[in-house]
Amino acid sequence: MALPQPTGPRLVSFTDILDKCGLDGTSFRIYYPTRRYNSNVNFPTWITEDYFNQLEHHMKGVTRSQMPIPINQPFIMPDGIDKLPIVVFSHGLLLSKDTYSFVCSDLASYGFIVAAVDHTDGSIPGSFYMERGSDTEPKLVKKGFERQFVPFDANETGLERLESVEIRAQDLIKVLNLLENLNDGRLSNLYHPTFELTRFKDKINLEKTAVMGHSFGGATALVSVFKDDRFKIAISLDPWMTVFDEKYLTRKVAKPMFIINCISEITKADAIKIRLLDGDVTGTTAERLPLTLLGTSHFTQTDFAFFSDSFLASVNMTAENDAKLSNKLNTELILTLLRKYLEIPGNADITSILSENRSDVTIGTVVDVTENEIFDAKKKIKTLIKNMGNR
Repeated sequence: MALPQPTGPRLVSFTDILDKCGLDGTSFRIYYPTRRYNSNVNFPTWITEDYFNQLEHHMKGVTRSQMPIPINQPFIMPDGIDKLPIVVFSHGLLLSKDTYSFVCSDLASYGFIVAAVDHTDGSIPGSFYMERGSDTEPKLVKKGFERQFVPFDANETGLERLESVEIRAQDLIKVLNLLENLNDGRLSNLYHPTFELTRFKDKINLEKTAVMGHSFGGATALVSVFKDDRFKIAISLDPWMTVFDEKYLTRKVAKPMFIINCISEITKADAIKIRLLDGDVTGTTAERLPLTLLGTSHFTQTDFAFFSDSFLASVNMTAENDAKLSNKLNTELILTLLRKYLEIPGNADITSILSENRSDVTIGTVVDVTENEIFDAKKKIKTLIKNMGNR
């Protein structure tokens, strides 16, 4: 099954960026709107061969089909807009920046620059960084570079990955730093050195920056908003809350945080932890709202949702609702939140969307947690905060 086209009014392209060699280099993809394609249009294959081969035993029913958007088309600002807002995106465990091409390109089609990072923390099979070396990979970028693969440990538990979340959050901050360089016209790209990055100069609105992620990346997005004031809002898609360190629950940060869950194997402890982000715990008035997309699975917000039912069944990720309809609603919710809290023109009425789609989305989680359990958990955190203040 092919990936769907972005649903917004603007054409979309993307480019992959590598700022420098070495493990401290940052590799990320930017999706961006443009007004037209040139005559030399290249629609690349979805996901890398290395990633596909690493997970081949899980990939029955998945094909490396052609992407519906082209690579390296010229960035031409949409009419009537001076600068574009930013979304920085973090992928989940076992997944990659490539496997969120629909949600990222869909947001770009509505006028956002979306930067999706490739984490090299060991949370994805087939991930690598680049080193200058022998002419062993001439087709990857250009002569003189070779890949250094990052070991992947599938047996690490959630608690063992707490440190990894911190590393991933720093990755997102590094991407934001590089986007500042891009806006200043001083970002080089080892992947595509001839692509005209200077077209982005002074076209990025660094005051309107959101952070977003899915699963492991959803927890990463939440951590990142605590670490960098430049992120104005966090939107977390079906987050893996086990790896969200409880130390952040005691920290007051006056920023809106939103969680859009799917029907996945969320535990009671994680459902309670989501409610511990409520503003009344730390005394902030910043809005916090957990939502759940009904009739979905953990893969609904990824590209895998659009592939064969046999594949989704093999990984226990089948969903009741149609993937295109669920993702249309997912994008609508995200756009509404971004427009409201980044002060971007367009529909920003989340209440009307919830009312019109009450059979497909609900406030809160679907886990059976009582208000008394939530009250007791909040009381513990409030007591901890009070005790910390008395030290």
